[in-house]
Amino acid sequence: MKKNVHLWRSTQSVAMCLKTPLSRCLRRLWMIAIAVTVLWVALQIVGITQHRWVTKPFATRKSADYKKISEKENNENVKHDFNQPLAGNQNVYKQKTFLFYPQQTSNPQNTEKSTNVLIKKTVSLSEEKNDFVGRNGIGQSHSASGKTGGRDFYCLPKTHIVFLKTHKTASSTILNILYRFGDTRNLTFALPYGQYNQLAYPLYFTASFVKGFISNTTTKYDIICNHMRFLLPEVKRIMPSDSFYFSILRNPVTMMESTFSYYKQIPAFDSTKTLDEFLQDPQKYYNESLQENSYARNLMTFDFGFNNNDEDNERRINKTIAFIERTFDLILISEYFDESMILLKNALCWSLDDVVYFKLNSRNNKTKTKVSLQTEQKIKEWNFWDWKLYLYFNSTFWRTIDKTVGRKKMNKEVEELRSKRNHLMNMCLKERNSVDPSKIKDESLKPLQYGNSVIEGYNLNLHLDNMTKLWCQKLITPELQYTKQLYDKLFPNLIKRPTPLN
Repeated sequence: MKKNVHLWRSTQSVAMCLKTPLSRCLRRLWMIAIAVTVLWVALQIVGITQHRWVTKPFATRKSADYKKISEKENNENVKHDFNQPLAGNQNVYKQKTFLFYPQQTSNPQNTEKSTNVLIKKTVSLSEEKNDFVGRNGIGQSHSASGKTGGRDFYCLPKTHIVFLKTHKTASSTILNILYRFGDTRNLTFALPYGQYNQLAYPLYFTASFVKGFISNTTTKYDIICNHMRFLLPEVKRIMPSDSFYFSILRNPVTMMESTFSYYKQIPAFDSTKTLDEFLQDPQKYYNESLQENSYARNLMTFDFGFNNNDEDNERRINKTIAFIERTFDLILISEYFDESMILLKNALCWSLDDVVYFKLNSRNNKTKTKVSLQTEQKIKEWNFWDWKLYLYFNSTFWRTIDKTVGRKKMNKEVEELRSKRNHLMNMCLKERNSVDPSKIKDESLKPLQYGNSVIEGYNLNLHLDNMTKLWCQKLITPELQYTKQLYDKLFPNLIKRPTPLN
């Protein structure tokens, strides 16, 4: 019994000796565990908040009025023929948005195109929660330095670009912007085969229309921007998968007045003296079987690859809008050209210098005709597909501004763009503005005169230094001449031919 008591007392003594340091150790471990837990919870909260803050402006838009078509349908529907009903896929369409962060890279040869190195942070977005346009999303407003809207993340300029050049929509001015951007950075252009300025328009585009394309290779180009009738699967054959798709629309009323003047020689317009005479009984003059007459009705719809003579069917129009909205990252509006350039600048992560412009292929005011309200209504009825497209994308244009730049910042950037353009006009142009073609001194800077339109051009200021003169000259070089310059640059061994006229 005494032995047991002694053993118990001995054990108790040992336990007492261990208790104090052990409890201290446990307390310290417990406090460390609590601190780690609190820190982990705090990091999770910060991460969730930052994730929502960063990804919200990049969300893609979901239209409640127009349901998405599956990508499989778009690829199989090669010529976008909606004469047969499509089995729409109503499942939720999920997209991915990439936030780009730059890494420093060195390019030993300045003359070669530098390779963009991107760190991609992928964010999955559900269409059900999105209300913003675009297949890949539109970036936020970027300053010239590449920093976005004063926030802490950066983007790199996009260099893979698909521009659907629609007719009579100020698209020649955008072409000059893209030509300048690619030319100064030695990017590759998908130029029309045969040294023409159109990709076999009005035929549906195929990759074989591109100069230098070889069918059994994986040749890819940086930019495609000449006139074509859009066909997505063929465009994908020559353009990288991360290409940025955009186009521009114009009010069909003013557009048709311009089209009638510029394409007066087409069969539909040739036998009429005025636009009013044509609209009095358009079916009398319009033969849809003639390819040239595609200019006379729903021209923008035709450029996007759809049937411009289709009936006014709400379901098919909705599917057309859905396809365009899904395929193109951005649709610009000609009537708000400066605002469009700011949106484009921000979406591509370009600088203001990249999108500054002088108007090109612009008519003299003397050749413009004022359209009456009665004529305006007839134009809308005759071009109802174009009118529906314009109404829809005009509304989404302003929603895009509100979602990305905001009205206040947009107004500020537009003023900066106009100020820069005015400065360049004073510096570059002799008359500080466009002039009648008969007054253009340099024959190489005269724009093509076509139809009944009088297309104005520019005279360079005298006594400019070489660098300034080169920059100013690029701003005013007409489409045909600039296309030829790019041919000479990209294909120096090509047999020269006269400047193309179609």
